[in-house]
Formats: sequence, structure tokens, C-alpha cells
Amino acid sequence: MENIAFWLLLTITLAITAIIIKIRKYKLMDFIMAISLVGASAIIDKLLSSQFQLYYYVDYDNKLIYSSIYDLLIYPCYGIMFSVFMPGSRKYKSAAYYILSWTVFLTFVEAIVVYPFHIVIYTGWWIFPYSPIFYVVGLTITYIYYQIVENKFAS
Repeated sequence: MENIAFWLLLTITLAITAIIIKIRKYKLMDFIMAISLVGASAIIDKLLSSQFQLYYYVDYDNKLIYSSIYDLLIYPCYGIMFSVFMPGSRKYKSAAYYILSWTVFLTFVEAIVVYPFHIVIYTGWWIFPYSPIFYVVGLTITYIYYQIVENKFAS
């Protein structure tokens, strides 16, 4: 176990997600969000980390392994958490607050856990301002995608 922090973050994320799934009502939409985020995160991650070389995970020599674990497990867990707690109200104001809350949370986790414990090694990416901007855009797209897919299933 080369990077204890990586495995600890993975374990904590999986445990929290499992607890949330057990406590909250887990819907088909939450599963769809998780599966969708596997594909989306893998594409975006490979583009930013491999093509633009803005960062890599844990260890340069094993970056593909760590990146794949992140794409297959951690990002979908965040997607499940995001969709499970999504506000029932479809008002723009509640959506904006929700997205901004998640942006603050994810930026906070990145700044105090991911960066200092070298889970992600930044080679051209800056947490500020890139991450908050990226989170707002990504979470807004995720929120809209969720609403569109949910409407298709409801009709």
C-alpha cells in the first residue's frame, strides 16, 4: 500500500456511500447517475490528466491504476451522494444553492485532503480558481442531466 491516504479516502468514501444508500431511499436514478459518471469522469479525467498533463494520481508510474480506481469508484460515489440529496424543489434558487454547497464541499475536500496528502499530484492544475469553476460547470451539467433523465422516466 503505497499511498495510505488514497486507500483511506477510498474506504471512507465507499463506507459513507453505503451508509447513505442504506439510510436514504436509493432510486433507479441514483444508479443511472453512478453509471453515467463512470463514463463521464473517465473521459474527462483522461483528457485533463493524460492529454493536457494537468495532474496525475498518487504515483506517476502507476497513474493509470489509481486513475481507474478513482473513475470507477470514487467519482460514482460522489454522484450517488449528489443525486440522493438533490432537492425535490425544481426552483433555480434551490438548485443554485445545492450546486454551490457541493462546490464548496468538493473544493474543501480537495484542498485539505487530496492535495496535501498527494492523492492527486498537480502539474498544471490549480485548485483555485480551476476546481471551483470546474465543479460549478460539472455539477450544473449533472443536475440538468438528472432532471432530463428523470423526466424521461416519469413520462
